[in-house]
Amino acid sequence: MIEGEFKFYPVGQGCFYGGSIKKNEEEFVIVYDCGTVSSRKFLLDSITKFKRIFKKIDLLMISHFDEDHVNGLSELLTGITCEKVIIPYYSPITRLTLLSNYDSSDEYISFLKDPVSYLLNTDKFEINEVLIIQNEDDNNSDFKAPEPKSPTENSNFENLKSAFDLIQKEEDKDFKSKVKIQEGKDYVFSEKAKYYSLPFKISIYNEFWEFIFYLKNFGNPTEIINFQREIEELLNKTKDNKLSSLFDKTFIPNIKNIYRKHINGDLNYSSLSVFHGPIANENLNRIRVSIRNSFHFPINRRKSGTLLTGDSFLKKDEDYYPFYNYYSSYYIDKTLLFQVPHHGSWNNWRFFPNELSNIPCYILNYGHKRKKHPNKYVLRDLLTNSIFKNVLHNHQYQEIKYKIRIRSY
Repeated sequence: MIEGEFKFYPVGQGCFYGGSIKKNEEEFVIVYDCGTVSSRKFLLDSITKFKRIFKKIDLLMISHFDEDHVNGLSELLTGITCEKVIIPYYSPITRLTLLSNYDSSDEYISFLKDPVSYLLNTDKFEINEVLIIQNEDDNNSDFKAPEPKSPTENSNFENLKSAFDLIQKEEDKDFKSKVKIQEGKDYVFSEKAKYYSLPFKISIYNEFWEFIFYLKNFGNPTEIINFQREIEELLNKTKDNKLSSLFDKTFIPNIKNIYRKHINGDLNYSSLSVFHGPIANENLNRIRVSIRNSFHFPINRRKSGTLLTGDSFLKKDEDYYPFYNYYSSYYIDKTLLFQVPHHGSWNNWRFFPNELSNIPCYILNYGHKRKKHPNKYVLRDLLTNSIFKNVLHNHQYQEIKYKIRIRSY
């Protein structure tokens, strides 16, 4: 038997999701995001509980760089080994805009200045590898995640390979060259950093469990172009005329003024979405799912995956259809739990009818009694217009814990 046990931790306005996939004494530990802008007590308590159970992390996935999704990374990664971290790529200019949204701590500024160096070159972290993901082009209907091959008869539970036995992709050299240009000529590549373009997937345990990654192509919004023009003028006030020098608290007031001048509201930042779950095949006899404090039921093996979306935007056609086309009806039909993007925000949700209506369970992460999240009309839509009408709430006073068990003949 392989058993996946996962939890949306009670951290408030943010996200901290983690758990493990087990076979006998073997355990593959995952985390998706780790941050909050609610009281940090909730996040620190959750990290402490997580580290009491798990002594290592195999796969840490970061959806995007907003503070409420990353500001617990230092506490999470200190004193624990981490095999791989997967992050989306954002240019230095884009990372500078994030300094405008928060009263930034030194830790957060250091992360935004150079996320790869922050993760790999910090003495207190033990990280083996960082994988950086981009989406070069998703504007055609043929851009899809590869559907898996069923494990062979010889790929059984009793003869598991090591984890990460299938990263079926070569490093993207063109993407790596682009990063060099955008980060600046003095940017130093680490041997522990790898650069990949979508489509990208990871399979583990002889292809019995898969992770499918999606990232909307951020493009080059007009607001960013105008923001960048004034940022280039601000470079004249630095000692070395380097963008990296602007990641300093002394420049944050100037950056905030430029942001307010050229960017009306929040930018439509791209988020790394992840589908993960068992691969249904002839060797699986039964999949059973139990969700703590909610419901308990055996379920069709096609409904056994989790789709994590971070703060993805799905409202507009140009955002929704690339997302849906990439995962296609194959993965959407396999999804059991769907994380409603951006804490149930009106601006991120595509109201029904749409192809997401037959997902059995929707997860809302938000800060308890927060005014805007979740939006009441989004919640009403989920409760009245979805087929199964199951919505689970995750905030600082409510965790969501569930198990997925799969058995072989």
